[in-house]
Amino acid sequence: MVRTYLVNLDGSQERLDISRGQLERAGIEFIRVPAVDGRKSDPRAHPAYHEKRALAFMGCQVSGGELGCYLSHLKAAQMFLDSGEKYAMVLEDDMSVPADLAKMAEELLSWLEKDGRYWDLINIGTDGIKRHTPLCTLQGQDQQRNLTSAHYFPMTTGGLIWSRAGAQNFVNSQHEIFAPVDNYLRFWLTRTNTGLAVWPPLVKARGVQSDIDALGTGSRTAASVEKHFFYNLIRQRWFVLNKLRSYRHLWTARLKRRLSGNSALPTADPVVLPLKISPAE
Repeated sequence: MVRTYLVNLDGSQERLDISRGQLERAGIEFIRVPAVDGRKSDPRAHPAYHEKRALAFMGCQVSGGELGCYLSHLKAAQMFLDSGEKYAMVLEDDMSVPADLAKMAEELLSWLEKDGRYWDLINIGTDGIKRHTPLCTLQGQDQQRNLTSAHYFPMTTGGLIWSRAGAQNFVNSQHEIFAPVDNYLRFWLTRTNTGLAVWPPLVKARGVQSDIDALGTGSRTAASVEKHFFYNLIRQRWFVLNKLRSYRHLWTARLKRRLSGNSALPTADPVVLPLKISPAE
């Protein structure tokens, strides 16, 4: 069974209890990742934060809450690498977990191992998907889902599955933090075309605001986040570049599929897992 990490802020006991109950019902053991609370901190005090690059890339500063969310996912990726496991599922504590999550995760990983393609990260909690290529069909308890090559990687981090190589690439790149983690993942994975996504999603947001990436009430409020004079132009520039890259990957994938003459979408072999419920660490 894929190792599972739950990102949870100290003091968010209700969220932890809800997530624990859902994961136990799904037969999933998990390791709690104490989230980094950056809501009242100044990112400029963090040695990895690069303010000039943030203004050039995003057109604005990274907020304290956004930095905390970034560092929390970085911590989860490092914990996974330290474990020696092959794959890791990282969930935020505001996600709703289906009863067949473990089975579906094992099924898609089994298909990917047989397929042999290289990938870094799978988004299993996206709220929408654009410019993608379906790879295989997964049969869940309630509906079919497609594992896709996400040429335009979704900007959500509620549910992720890391390969070991992907987590290592993510950790190795963090000598400079210049964007919120979801923006960075789109920037990176849209460039490399090594991101995947499941649609419809395996996990969904419960409709509550995230604790770790909310702006605090201290010195780093929404009004105090500095924006570049050309904020709108900078944002539009990166939007256009990401869009063009994703279209290039999409057209290349369609051309390869057409030349191969194989347009049928394969179905992943079902995986049967024993029900095993263990207390959270």
